[in-house]
Amino acid sequence: MAMIDLDVDLSDEERTIRDTVHKFAEEVMRPAGIALDRLPDPADVVAPQSILWDVFKRYRALGLEAYADPAGDLTPVQRARLRYIIGEELGWGDAGLAISFGVANFPRMMAQLSGNPELIERFGDVNGIGCWGGTEPHHGSDLIIFADKIGTPEYGKPDCVARKDGDFFVLNGQKAAWVSNGTIASASALFCAVDRGNGLEGSAGFLVPLDVPGVSRGKPLDKIGQRALNQGEIFFDNVRIPAHYMVLGPEMFRFASDAVLCQANGGMGTLFVGVAQAALDLAVDYAKERVQGGVPIF
Repeated sequence: MAMIDLDVDLSDEERTIRDTVHKFAEEVMRPAGIALDRLPDPADVVAPQSILWDVFKRYRALGLEAYADPAGDLTPVQRARLRYIIGEELGWGDAGLAISFGVANFPRMMAQLSGNPELIERFGDVNGIGCWGGTEPHHGSDLIIFADKIGTPEYGKPDCVARKDGDFFVLNGQKAAWVSNGTIASASALFCAVDRGNGLEGSAGFLVPLDVPGVSRGKPLDKIGQRALNQGEIFFDNVRIPAHYMVLGPEMFRFASDAVLCQANGGMGTLFVGVAQAALDLAVDYAKERVQGGVPIF
């Protein structure tokens, strides 16, 4: 890399993990990301024959999820350090693929936070691909920031609502085309407006299987950048889920969602430190080849 190694306090284990992930990023993610980026149709990125699925398989083979498991032997500080060491290297490899890997774990993470063995069993598959159903066609981060104002004139009508019906919630509406892993996920950590019988009362967090009747998807989003990252709409038409699939009620939603955003946004910052490092590496490599006025510029 084109920088001095400033990580003088990394342990031997951390350096080994960093080097392993960097090798994966260099040999698997970087070439796959380039190949997927060049596909003219975003549907080809997630086609059965796509290289994407082999990348996911090889990523899982690294066993990196073990370092994020709160039930493991690592302390919170050790987990946090490894999370950001790994994230930076994945971002160096390909930001789109790195985001896809991270978002894939959101339903599993929410299931673990619930402490409910049934939900952990149902949504805890480390080989599953999940998504975070947050953003809506008319609402982005304000779904979280202004959760207590949902349904008011200043907020407007929510695009997705879960209404209580006995021992179930019934989901109707849609999530926007910017949902990462939206058209390939088998489960969603869904944040949406909730009505438990007395009208809209804010937002709540649900675990939702996406292989049930009433769920449909839009086309994969056609984007300029991060084309290796699948994104797309999710539609809900009278989708019924058990009431205990609501793991974050309106009372705890703001606190929990802020915690999720804190972790997610911190993780994004780490990924793009890796992107910045990759940009510097490429710039330095080019500078060593560039000749101006008959002499190299580096």
